[in-house]
Amino acid sequence: IMRDTGFYVSNIENYNNELIAVKYKRNIVTIGKVVCFILFICAVYLIIDSDSRVPYYWMGGASVIGFIILSVLDTKIVDKLNGIKSLIKINITEKDYIDGELSDLDTGSEFSDPGHPYSHDLDIFGEDSLFQSLNRTVTLQDKKILAEWLKEPLKDSNEIISRQNAVKDIASKPLWMQEFRSGGMRTEITENETGYVETWVSKPLFYNNRKYIGLLLSVNVIILLVFGTAVLGFISYALPVYLFVFQLLVVMVMFKRINTVNDELDRVSAAIGKYYHLIKVIDREEFHSEKLKNIKENLFYGEAGALYAFRSLNRILNGFDQRKNFLITIILNGVYTRDLHLVNSLDKWKLKYGSQINLWMRSVETVDALISMANFSFNHPEYLYPNPKEGVILSAVSASHPLLRSENKVSNDFELKSLHEIFIVTGANMAGKSTFLRTIGVNMVLAMSGNVVCADIFEFTPVDMFTSMRTTDNLSKGTSYFHAELLRLKALREVAEGSEGVLIILDEMLKGTNSNDKLNGSRRFLEKIIGYPVCGIVATHDLALGQLSREYPDNFHNACFEIDHVESGIVYDYKLKEGVSRNMNASILLEELGLI
Repeated sequence: IMRDTGFYVSNIENYNNELIAVKYKRNIVTIGKVVCFILFICAVYLIIDSDSRVPYYWMGGASVIGFIILSVLDTKIVDKLNGIKSLIKINITEKDYIDGELSDLDTGSEFSDPGHPYSHDLDIFGEDSLFQSLNRTVTLQDKKILAEWLKEPLKDSNEIISRQNAVKDIASKPLWMQEFRSGGMRTEITENETGYVETWVSKPLFYNNRKYIGLLLSVNVIILLVFGTAVLGFISYALPVYLFVFQLLVVMVMFKRINTVNDELDRVSAAIGKYYHLIKVIDREEFHSEKLKNIKENLFYGEAGALYAFRSLNRILNGFDQRKNFLITIILNGVYTRDLHLVNSLDKWKLKYGSQINLWMRSVETVDALISMANFSFNHPEYLYPNPKEGVILSAVSASHPLLRSENKVSNDFELKSLHEIFIVTGANMAGKSTFLRTIGVNMVLAMSGNVVCADIFEFTPVDMFTSMRTTDNLSKGTSYFHAELLRLKALREVAEGSEGVLIILDEMLKGTNSNDKLNGSRRFLEKIIGYPVCGIVATHDLALGQLSREYPDNFHNACFEIDHVESGIVYDYKLKEGVSRNMNASILLEELGLI
């Protein structure tokens, strides 16, 4: 149940053709720059060697102007080339994803946490994980937001619907999604650079007393008048020269502090440039969902909006960047202490916009995380947006694991009506129990985070979730496997005690002890836990746990995955059925492998 690769293949072909055309255009521009350079050299030679020099002055000037114009055009063409290359890469990545190749996609393994209530058991992070299929974010902070949404899903149905509507809105704009991702891919920024923007905004202003600005402007005006008077011939040039040197000395006194400001800007400039580009992409698109409209309102409210602010900050950054030209720096500082005016412009920017920059960055990051979810929806057009609904914990029709390939999917219906209701699921090895548990768990995580799910119908009530499926020992901490299981069940009880509702998914409790002890312990734990506001699924090989449905018919129900023994071997249908499993397969499998 996945989109055909045709959309991405067509895009790759179109962008490759566009790349060839733009490269040809750049070659023409490069030739033009070479011609301008040659003409300039010829003009210099002719000026030196000829008596009639005026025409060659024009020739030299025209060649310089032409070279500058072509250089500006070349910069734009290079940016265009980088954009096309990133779009090609995006479409190749999505085509590979549909073909089952995920190696180039981020696994999000840094977010793995065996102690988390469910993410470790349900493969939310890591190789072949839900995060690897979902994540297409272009900044590290956006990636963290998406991970947080999967680890801490929404519990408010209205918020879930609001996020769903935003995802639907973006999913209807596949080319715009790619444009946004392309813009984010052109500039690599580190986690430190992203986080440092917030630190930088909160740093003290350069001028702790704004009265100094008035004094600075007054001195500049006086000195410029003196320069003008000297140019007009009313006074000698000696005084302007002294004042020129004086202003340079003033700047030199402040030079260390100004360089510190410059270094701080260097650390944030890449992040600022990236967010500025992404904000421009958001500005160009019209949205219909309330969530995205609110984000745009936060970003683009009048002259105090993010686009205007980032544009003006970008100009200030360019001014600081020009300080690298030593000659220009000396001239401009000698004439009107330009460096002092630059840091003043930065102070004014912080005073006007500093309190809003965190909101703007979070808004962009939210859009980026939503784009990842929308891309997942676009790649799986047959998946549906689930329906938050009171009166049922979960009602799923034809639910399948969302990460399985279509040829491997087997769907099942399942319904959990209320709290204090647990299904005991039995079945042979490899009959489908664990896959079914993850099908329910992963689809619930998708549903509560605002994503599409793999089912024909999926109605649910947002609840807490807790799983115990992959308990491991920790010898370095002196924790045995059985002790680790007990700690996990203790954590489950603690969650249940502080929650209004928990969906629990347990796979083979108390595997670390003997059969009788395992059965008795599992039975007593389930009898205890059902008194808390929990519901869920418990997979087990202990068929005797099926007796709980007779003693507590309102709380426990039996379901199973059955197998059939035929002459050719074992037949698995992976379909959930009522009742307790009758057939097991361990001995048959051992015989088939020649182990007994």
